Amino acid sequence: MNRINEVVRKGTPSELRRDLYFYLMEGSWFRVVASLGFLYLLANVVFAALYSLEPGCITNARTDSFADAFFFSVQTMSTIGYGHLSPATPYGNLIVTLQAGLCLILVALATGLMFAKASRPRASVMFSESIVLTTRYGKPTLMFRVGNARGNEIVDANLLVSVLCDEMTPEGDHMRRLYDLKL
Repeated sequence: MNRINEVVRKGTPSELRRDLYFYLMEGSWFRVVASLGFLYLLANVVFAALYSLEPGCITNARTDSFADAFFFSVQTMSTIGYGHLSPATPYGNLIVTLQAGLCLILVALATGLMFAKASRPRASVMFSESIVLTTRYGKPTLMFRVGNARGNEIVDANLLVSVLCDEMTPEGDHMRRLYDLKL
């Protein structure tokens, strides 16, 4: 039997566009840090471009220096203080105000995401390497061992065991079905 075990989705949005939170929560830490780093750089580039729209809106910035506008944006977003660069015009102050407000929201979201990911409980379960098929009390029985891989106590544990069976429909189509086993 030569079947492809892959589901091809057509006409549905990508996982990222559908649910960014789930995409980041289920992804690796590298994905989260890389995504947040990219968002940080993107926000600073966008605000640097906004500062560059009005030359002279940043005190002591070189005229037409995107680098000065970018690093001024980094200083604003990270709230480290301005040093020799500061907003010089009402337009500059408006962009600083917008950036500071957006920064508060982004930092709160990033902190919440990272805390939620770090504090999310994950099961750490070990299974026996072998299973036993036998008869107990006149009924076919499947036996295996399950153990906690951590040193803590498990309270109110629930276990659901399913078996995946290949079946053929009366029409001759192959299907897979999950059946819950009685424990």
